[in-house]
Amino acid sequence: MGSYKLLHITNFYPEYLKSYYNRFPGIIHKSYKEQYSQLMNDTCEPKVFMTPHFESLGVEFINIVSNAFPLQKAWQLQENLNINEKKELIVKQIKIYKPDVLWIDDISLINSEYLAQIKTAVPEIKLLITSFCTNYNSEILRHFKIFDLVITCTPGLNTEFNNQGLKSHLVYFGFEPSVLEKVKFENPFPESEFLFTGSLYSGSGNHNKRLQYIEDMLKENIPLSIYGNIEKNSKIRLKKAFYFTFSTLSKLHLEQIIKYIPIFKKHEDYGISPVKNYSALLLKNMNPPVFGLDMLKLMSKASMVFNQHVDVAGDFAGNIRMFEATGVGSCLVTDYKKNINELFDPDYEVVTYNSIDECIEKIKWLTNHKEEMKNIAKAGQNRTLKNHSTARRVAQINDIILKEMNRKSAKHTI
Repeated sequence: MGSYKLLHITNFYPEYLKSYYNRFPGIIHKSYKEQYSQLMNDTCEPKVFMTPHFESLGVEFINIVSNAFPLQKAWQLQENLNINEKKELIVKQIKIYKPDVLWIDDISLINSEYLAQIKTAVPEIKLLITSFCTNYNSEILRHFKIFDLVITCTPGLNTEFNNQGLKSHLVYFGFEPSVLEKVKFENPFPESEFLFTGSLYSGSGNHNKRLQYIEDMLKENIPLSIYGNIEKNSKIRLKKAFYFTFSTLSKLHLEQIIKYIPIFKKHEDYGISPVKNYSALLLKNMNPPVFGLDMLKLMSKASMVFNQHVDVAGDFAGNIRMFEATGVGSCLVTDYKKNINELFDPDYEVVTYNSIDECIEKIKWLTNHKEEMKNIAKAGQNRTLKNHSTARRVAQINDIILKEMNRKSAKHTI
């Protein structure tokens, strides 16, 4: 059991928030309580589902969505405040709530100097933690040194962070079973044979392989429904320009210049890999992205869901789509990773592939063996609901927090 106050400061995906406020324009005029309740009911952000499970363990769990600006404005009205600067507002909120544990996920707030000031201003904070599961660089690692704990979602990142001197813990993403009732309610999406939903950004090393797989599947006439984020032509041209510039500097042995020119340093990752235009075939098959609870509704109507990890995952599985797709009862088709057996039984609870040819072959087989596909989907859902629930993840995080708090307390009393 826990008996502490945890303040969680996060930021939601900007495209989701843009979509949310477009769908509910009148919500900005409601009270903070009404706005917070509706946003929490609409989103499928995993941390949101943690609240009742932490509370069941005796933890007071408070969420702040730092970039939901109408919600933050409503909070200020409730507290009779008028603060325009984001970081200043966050400091004020932390001072008011006085948490024992401060959990910050918003990367724009992760600055060691800023966080050190907060710790000094709010002495009640006993533990400073974050969770991180994406690309990082030396500057991010420098700021992460101030955290007592870092939670990450794959064994590879966990090892890398620990090797860098961070106190990192592996906690996989989870799925909230209670959301299934919401998924069934007023589901407007059509049934689909095979689905991909997510981002498809060219260059920078993260989605190139995913893009190539999807392009190849479309060429093979695989019936793939795609709902996703793609970049505008202007962004593609910008990335190409940076890649050309970085490649030229490298050939001239002048790549050190990048570190001294702010705009080059900011977009250094654009020099990692070539940038390609989207094919006409891909653009023809694209549907607008879907976010929040609607994304889970969309997945639940798909017989199969395609998944491929981004490059930062390395040889290890652990992205959230694995648990979302299996959780809503779809047959997951995912890339094989070293640790997949720890999460699912391959080709019994999920379907795995090692190459594009194997991927296409298995999709065609599943399409022609629908009963077997349904059995795999059901087995995968049972595994997720039993072993990968939000409640299990919260219990794991709570144990980690309590052990670290006890360790620090014992150290101070010596």
